Amino acid sequence: MGSIGRARLTGFLCRLCTEMSRVVIHIYGDHGRRINLERKILKYQPVFVSPTDLLPKAICLQCVGRVERNYKLLKRLKHANGILIKLGKSPVGHQDSDEYSSEEDDIADDLKDLLKDL
Repeated sequence: MGSIGRARLTGFLCRLCTEMSRVVIHIYGDHGRRINLERKILKYQPVFVSPTDLLPKAICLQCVGRVERNYKLLKRLKHANGILIKLGKSPVGHQDSDEYSSEEDDIADDLKDLLKDL
């Protein structure tokens, strides 16, 4: 049986995929805070992270890329949905609703302009 004194860590355990990696981003480190990693995980992933939990606080670069791609995809889907709702004016569950933001008005106008050029 080996001793704990001879144990060698070969990297950090990724919080999301549980793989060991030598290069990670710490969720609450400078880079993790700069790219809003905690918010993107909490809001767009089925994972709860907290600075006080006892689980790893590092994410491998592959998972950082996955979180970023998922975040961008979900933002794009939400944006596209807003445009389609505005163009349709009566989406399911929103009949007779004029509760659209001015940002959605701008998006719809931009889309109409783009469609004219096609």
